[in-house]
Amino acid sequence: MGLRTPGSTLMMIAASLVGSDPAVASQDGTCGEYYRIAARQGTGHNLFGHSVGVSGTIVVVGAPFARTPGLETGSAYVFDTLSGEQVFQLDPDDLSEYDWFGHDVAVDGTLVAIGSPGDDDNGPESGSVYLYDATTGGQLAKLLPDDGRSGAYFGTAVAISGSLVAVGVPHDDDNGMDSGAVYVFDADTHSLITKLKPRDGAPATRFGESVAISGDTVIAGAPAHDFNGSRSGAAYLFDAMTGDEIARLLPGDGASADAFGISVALSGSFVVVGAFGDDDNGNGAGCAYVFDARTGKEIRKLLPADGSTGDAFGISAAIDSSITVIGAWKDADNGNYAGSAYLFDIATGSQTSKLSPRDSDSGDQFGWRVGISNKTVVVGMRDDFDDNTRGSAFLFDARACHPCPPDWNEDGDVTTDDVLAFITSWAASDPEADRNHDGLIDTRDVIAFLAAWAAGC
Repeated sequence: MGLRTPGSTLMMIAASLVGSDPAVASQDGTCGEYYRIAARQGTGHNLFGHSVGVSGTIVVVGAPFARTPGLETGSAYVFDTLSGEQVFQLDPDDLSEYDWFGHDVAVDGTLVAIGSPGDDDNGPESGSVYLYDATTGGQLAKLLPDDGRSGAYFGTAVAISGSLVAVGVPHDDDNGMDSGAVYVFDADTHSLITKLKPRDGAPATRFGESVAISGDTVIAGAPAHDFNGSRSGAAYLFDAMTGDEIARLLPGDGASADAFGISVALSGSFVVVGAFGDDDNGNGAGCAYVFDARTGKEIRKLLPADGSTGDAFGISAAIDSSITVIGAWKDADNGNYAGSAYLFDIATGSQTSKLSPRDSDSGDQFGWRVGISNKTVVVGMRDDFDDNTRGSAFLFDARACHPCPPDWNEDGDVTTDDVLAFITSWAASDPEADRNHDGLIDTRDVIAFLAAWAAGC
């Protein structure tokens, strides 16, 4: 798509749109919602939405209880964020009952990883991870550890960065029963690069319950560690290539039962670690912490403005650039266990929005898992009772949830610089420039943006 001297023409359009309704963030919990996605085929209690991942225009959703072909064999699905349409259903040929394929999913570019912690290749519940090409739906490899054993649950957590795949194994016993480990594989050769274990690994700490990777850095949570009291939790940074431990992360105010490390997210220099048992907003209300990935230093603590007892805020976390999304699967605004998710500006720690579906209801468990890429947020709702408990996932536009969506370059001001920045994105067919979410990058998106820009914030 060519850029045809936009300056004067676009400014004239903008001027004609002054007085239009501003495209500001809604505060009713529905800001930016544009698709609800669900599997084309499925039966009750699939737990569709138990895991989610997003990269660019690709969304992957896991359903570990899907009956394909047997009880709790599991399944995973690939969707297009531009249309909300299902593209592929992923089911390996060697699935069997209670494999829980889809327990966790990850996607980066076109590479997809699917955890199957109940797989039995190395003994009952030893676990495995499958790699797929998101553009073809074809299986690329099945990853298995050389030292796999029964009950390890390899594949409980998975993460991808480029050609590196990190696999969490919280029941590995190298440092004692259920001490845990993380394996890092080369996705191109399918070979093991290193096995990560903390220097102070101990029994029953469940290191690898959560895992994230960015570049050559891995973060893994050990939510049952006892540094700050029983099951207070810990998290660790590693060099993925050398296996060297970079830092152990602990919150300054950690306490028993916080489960710090139940979720982790990593992007650039920022780390987010969830602690869904934190009590600052009431017993089990939950919190999340931001750390510097380079130094391991705690930067700030994130608490939702309306946090309350039992919300379990911090059960899930994801980062994209300056935005972090945190799940609170027990939030009761729309009924017990209805759930919600929150957006924060990670640089300032300010909450920018609270998300929940328009049809949210008791027991939905919205926010169990979250993901974000290119300002597209995906939130899993694994017990969607409006869909016969099959589960759902929802896509949101984080830009629409920004306090000032027309501030395209996010510098705090609405000026002609934002118009030029948007047109640059539009000319490059950036998916973020699809302002009306019709799957096309055309002049209607320019008009939609300029309407918001002319109205200001």
